[in-house]
Amino acid sequence: MHEQPLPADASARLLSCARPEDALEHVSVSHRPPGPPTLGLFFSSAALADAEIAAFRVTLRALRSGGLDGFAVESCEAALIPPFRPWTAHPQG
Repeated sequence: MHEQPLPADASARLLSCARPEDALEHVSVSHRPPGPPTLGLFFSSAALADAEIAAFRVTLRALRSGGLDGFAVESCEAALIPPFRPWTAHPQG
């Protein structure tokens, strides 16, 4: 387990490793010691399998680029969130 925080620009480094076909929208970085850092990669993929494959490709490119030396992927989880459709949202109040 890696106890050091990710570089301050870790999200920018991951975003820079994405290609248009990866459909990466944004990256969230969290680190709460004593646990390892956590990355949240958000994709605009229509299928969960496409997002999982893209996450693997982007993360692998980032690790190979040298900007995240000493880090490795220890676990991976994914969730498919339905698209937001404002015309179907319930008004509050």
